Amino acid sequence: MEPPLDVERKTVLIILDGLGDRRTASRNTPLESAKKPVMDEMAFKGVQGIHYPLRPGVPVGSGLSHTLLFGYEESDYPGRGVYEAFGAGYDLGPNDIAFRINFATVDSNFVVKDRRAGRREDFIHEMVEDLVDVLNKNPFGIEIIIDVYEGYRGVMILRGDFFSLVGDMDPQKEGKPIRFFKDNPTGNILNWIVMKSYEILNNHPLNKKREQLGIPKANVILIRGAGKVKNRQMFEEKYGIKGMGIADRNLYLGVARYFGLDVFKVEDEKKIDVLLKHKNEYDFFFVHFKLTDVYGHDGKWEEKKSYIEYVDSLLSPLLEEDFIVAITGDHSTPVVLKNHSGDPVPILIYGGDRDDSRYFGEYEAVKGRLGILSGKDVIYTLFNQAGNLLEVGK
Repeated sequence: MEPPLDVERKTVLIILDGLGDRRTASRNTPLESAKKPVMDEMAFKGVQGIHYPLRPGVPVGSGLSHTLLFGYEESDYPGRGVYEAFGAGYDLGPNDIAFRINFATVDSNFVVKDRRAGRREDFIHEMVEDLVDVLNKNPFGIEIIIDVYEGYRGVMILRGDFFSLVGDMDPQKEGKPIRFFKDNPTGNILNWIVMKSYEILNNHPLNKKREQLGIPKANVILIRGAGKVKNRQMFEEKYGIKGMGIADRNLYLGVARYFGLDVFKVEDEKKIDVLLKHKNEYDFFFVHFKLTDVYGHDGKWEEKKSYIEYVDSLLSPLLEEDFIVAITGDHSTPVVLKNHSGDPVPILIYGGDRDDSRYFGEYEAVKGRLGILSGKDVIYTLFNQAGNLLEVGK
C-alpha cells in the first residue's frame, strides 16, 4: 500500500552519481576530504544515514539504481536502452526495442581492443549518417534508428513487431570477443547489424583520418542494455505530486521522463538556478550531477574531490529556501576499484529532523539517525522528513 501524500513542503533529491567511496591506508574518501561547507552545514543541521541501492554487497547500474531511488521496484526497470531512448527524446511503442550502444574498436576477429574507441568522438556523427543509410536497407523489413551523443555513446532503436529481449553483445572488457547470438530471431538481426557496422565503418574514409591522427578506429557498434517499455505508474499518479527532473545526460533525463517528470537538460553551473526559477511550479525536484562517477571510474581521487567541492559551491542558495533537501549518490564508485561497488552510499537530509552528525561523509553517515536504508526507501524517507506522508491503514 502506498502511503498517501499531503504536501507540506517541497522536496529536492540531489544525486551525485557514484558518490560513495572507500578509505585506504593512506587517505580518506574524496567526500570526507573535500572542503564542502554547504553540505557539511546541511549534515550538521540535518540527519544522515546510509543506503544500499539494491541490497548489501550488490553493485548496481545507474539505470536500475535511479529506478529504485524514485521509489519503484526492481521489476519496474525497463532496461537501460529504454531510458537512453527517452532521454534522447524518443517515444517507444510497445513492440519497439531499445539498446544502449558504444562505438568501439575491434580487430578482424571481432575481439574488442577499445570499448570506447579512444573516448574520442572525431567523425563518429558523420560516419553514423552513412551507417544508418545502409542499415535501413536491411533484409528484415524493420526501421533502425541510431542516435549518438556524449562522444562515443548512443542509443539504437529497432522498430518492428516481433522483437524479444536479449542479453548484451558487449563483453564489457577489452581482449574479449563480441558475444554473437545463436538461434535467436532478434539476435540474428543484431548479429547482422554488428557485422554490417564493421563492414561499413572499418574502411570508412573518416576512420582512415582517425588512424592518421593516432585515434583508434570507431569501427563497430557494441550493443547492450536491451529494453522495452513496461506498464508503469507515472510519478504524479503514484505520489500525487508534480515533479521536475534536471540533468545533463540522457540516461538521467530518460529515467525522469519515463516516469512522467518534466525534464530540463541543463549544465551543472545552472542546475540550481533552473530549480529556483521553477520552484513554484513543482513539488518535487530531482537534480543530477554526473562527474563524481566519471572520476571514480577513471581512478582520479583528486578530481573527484574537487568536483564535490564544485557542486557544493552551487548549493548555497538552497540554504535560504524552505525545502527538504536530500543529497546522496545512486551507488558507490570507489576510486581504487574504478567501477561500481556494492558498498553503502551516504545520504543526508536537511530541513527536517536533526541528529548528532558533524559533517557529510561515508563513515560519519553510519552514525546518523536514518540508519540503514534500501534505495527504494530513500524517497519515502525524504517525504517523511518533509511531513508529507499520511498514515497507512488508518
